[in-house]
Amino acid sequence: MWVFALTGMVAFAEIHPSVDVLTQHNDKYRTGWNSSETFLNPDSVASGRFHLQRSFPVDGQVYAQPLVVANYTPLLQSGGRSIVRDLLIVGTAHNTLYCFDTAKSSSQPVWTAKLGKSVPNQNVQCDDMRPEIGIVSTPVIDRDARTVYVVNKCRVPVTSGAHRQVVRLHALDLDTGNEMAGSPVDLAGSVAGTAPDAVNGQVPFDPSKQMNRPGLLLDRGVLYIACGGHCDNGPFHGWIFAYHARKLAKLGLYCTTPDGDVNAGIPSGAGGIWMAGNGLACDDDGSIYFSTGNGAYSLDSSGRQTGNSLAKVRLGENGFQLQTFFTPHDTQAMNERDRDLGSAGVLVVPSSTLLVGGGKDKDLYVADRSNFGGFSPSADAILQRWPGTNDGLWTAPIYWNSGLLGPQVFFGGKEDYVKSFSVAAGLLTMTPTTQSQVKGKWPGSAMSGSSDGDKEGIVWTLSQAQGKGILRAYEANNLANLLWHSDIVASDAVGVYAKFCPPTVANGKVFVPTFSNKVNVYGLNP
Repeated sequence: MWVFALTGMVAFAEIHPSVDVLTQHNDKYRTGWNSSETFLNPDSVASGRFHLQRSFPVDGQVYAQPLVVANYTPLLQSGGRSIVRDLLIVGTAHNTLYCFDTAKSSSQPVWTAKLGKSVPNQNVQCDDMRPEIGIVSTPVIDRDARTVYVVNKCRVPVTSGAHRQVVRLHALDLDTGNEMAGSPVDLAGSVAGTAPDAVNGQVPFDPSKQMNRPGLLLDRGVLYIACGGHCDNGPFHGWIFAYHARKLAKLGLYCTTPDGDVNAGIPSGAGGIWMAGNGLACDDDGSIYFSTGNGAYSLDSSGRQTGNSLAKVRLGENGFQLQTFFTPHDTQAMNERDRDLGSAGVLVVPSSTLLVGGGKDKDLYVADRSNFGGFSPSADAILQRWPGTNDGLWTAPIYWNSGLLGPQVFFGGKEDYVKSFSVAAGLLTMTPTTQSQVKGKWPGSAMSGSSDGDKEGIVWTLSQAQGKGILRAYEANNLANLLWHSDIVASDAVGVYAKFCPPTVANGKVFVPTFSNKVNVYGLNP
């Protein structure tokens, strides 16, 4: 509450927050940056006033990035007056979606939506996520339509004591959490192919083998949902579904490895899309960008296998069409060493033609979005590839146009410092502009950024040490300046680290997911 001194009186005017975070990493480019943060700046965060303020309890681990809808007025009325709420949307691996009002002192949710029984990790023979798998991808919110879209994995009964697994798309009323008309929809379909799991020339989407890990994308009224596998347990593939957001009607289906060549040595081709939970990226023309994990490749011989690649696709009247791709010249060796491109996610660099990404090897990759360069067995035709990280990326890059340093792309690699590289002359500088003095332990530093326009920038990171989460704040123009971290005082402790998930920064608050069945809220004390 701001206090203004007027002649003969004191007037009180409450200023409501106004920044939304409706999708994973803030926008469809996946910049991960909130450039309208006027409360948090390097001075205020380093002042000793920044602390853990409260926690919202939930019923399971939080893999999905928390989302924020500020200054929201539901259609529901109470006592004949409008209710203005600042909503926090949280999904759990126990298959519950929560809606909290952060403007209230109570930690009770506005509503909860229980979306079916979660799947025990033993049922997929994989320990990557344990003990259960439910909501693990970041939802997306259409504020104008008052709808939150979420995908989950669940069990449904088929006979007495028996269940089958489904991957399910829900459209929920943002006011109540109730299912909208036509919701939910089970992801299903097939594409023509010759992979070993093909049936009568059709490769089916198998929900027992596949999981939606990347954050959802909403663009021009179309929902995009990407899937990969569990622990390379074949047969599996990479998939992208497209749905009409209002009608929940399927518009397209893309498979990364529909044919039978298995030069990666992985059954059925693989090429999963998981990107450590980072969302599919999108440009202003509606083209979709992603990276794939270990898998078969054959685009060099006019095939259709897109394992261990960067790819660009576009949805048209006849479904998805591949626009351009890049497969490293040493892809076979990368597959054999499990050093693929699918571990990090990609960034569409605003006001440029660049796409930036990385993977499990030390290299960073920069592509021209009109032509990635394809595949050559002797040399890479991509714009840039150089060893810019210590030991690979399991987190996505973020972007800020700094008034002091110009456009910057930030990386937080495994066992590496947080680094920024300048965008100059249509490329990235191959020497860091600035870097931190603290390394992020495996899997590195999941990042978000905040600033007041092109000044007062902060890079927020979530990393771990021996399973404990650590939130850090760095001055974006000088990453060597660690402004604050959650281990300074015991009362600011994060709890159990939430794997791969970045913090969410909005309206003077930093929302931090945990595996301690809670979301923490950090901010400035009065």
